[in-house]
Amino acid sequence: MVLLDLSCHYFGPEGNYLSVYASAFFKDGASSLAGSSIDAAHPLVRDFVIHNALYWLEEYHLDGLRLDSSLLQEHAGQTELLEALARAVREGPGKERHCHLILGHDRRAARFVHWHDHSNPRHYEAVWNDAAQQAMQEVLTGETTGVSASERPLDRLGAALSSGFAAGGPDSLLPGAFVNFLQDHARIGSRGLGERLHQLVPARALGAMVATTLLAPMPPALFMGEEFAAAQPFLYFCDFNPDLVKDIALNRRNSFAQFKKFRTTKTRALIPDPTDPDTYHRCKLDWNCVSQSPHADWLDFYRRLLAVRHREIHPRLAGMHEEAVRYTLPGERGLSIRWTLGDQSVLTLLANYSKLPLEGLQRPEGSVLWAEPSEADHALNHGRLPPWSVVWLLQAVT
Repeated sequence: MVLLDLSCHYFGPEGNYLSVYASAFFKDGASSLAGSSIDAAHPLVRDFVIHNALYWLEEYHLDGLRLDSSLLQEHAGQTELLEALARAVREGPGKERHCHLILGHDRRAARFVHWHDHSNPRHYEAVWNDAAQQAMQEVLTGETTGVSASERPLDRLGAALSSGFAAGGPDSLLPGAFVNFLQDHARIGSRGLGERLHQLVPARALGAMVATTLLAPMPPALFMGEEFAAAQPFLYFCDFNPDLVKDIALNRRNSFAQFKKFRTTKTRALIPDPTDPDTYHRCKLDWNCVSQSPHADWLDFYRRLLAVRHREIHPRLAGMHEEAVRYTLPGERGLSIRWTLGDQSVLTLLANYSKLPLEGLQRPEGSVLWAEPSEADHALNHGRLPPWSVVWLLQAVT
């Protein structure tokens, strides 16, 4: 499936002529680096956004859309806009085929994620799980994301894989209402050199987290080329007129001055110029590498995990309840999560996200669905998990 990140409220600092002939389209005095802010309460603005969404689904036959969380702000008209957009999709292209509608990560999204039954969403069907991604990236890289240092990243990861929102609370949704992801355009593109995770962390550590993401009950999303560890970066690039571009490279590089890696002018000069056409071309995937190692190995790894998900987990998800999940934190870097699935089967994750072995464990009930690496299954029989390892078990209802 292919989803589009729909950002109708970003009109940019150049090329937006709507303000010249349709000033009522925007709010007075409300603007940012992304351009002027739209007036979502205006009927014509709502029609514009809705028909833009329909355009991508009807003309390009995309499988779905993800709407930015800024549309969830408590501003006049935005709630009505989101409801009207979902209704137009469900009553339009959604009548002929299933169109996925995803909302950005925000607690206010919970009120829009309701289902008529287990197959037909009334408005939106899932929320982008930023909380899980931030926790997973911090566990892998050690890079903090601005969250309180008193909160352990594994605690946040356990909560995010249990309730979606890391802090839990009354806005919790079913696990299937959150889309998990390890990487996306924002996380990679916001790095100075646009590195992907496989270029930042050891393969064993990444493999453990990939196995966590792809077999959790939440539907997983993959960034372009992630499944075969694409060598190409995903850099910030843009194309503006000469008057606007003259300071973009300098401002982009200076924005990284607070980071240790880019504290000198010399190191900041390594950050590619966003306006250089080569910066864009460096991001284009090389599909010829897919049949070569290590890319073919990663692709096989992802395919085998997704096959297990399709065969063993997905058919059991319908009918889950919010209360059917609990997690614990064994040791300093261990995580154990237990999901009771819709058919009353029990899915268990036991993981060690550490460079050191995790001792003193009790093997959960169930058959092993996946052990990463494979020796983790045998080690668990002896009450331990090797460094950077995960074991998935399923106690099926007979």
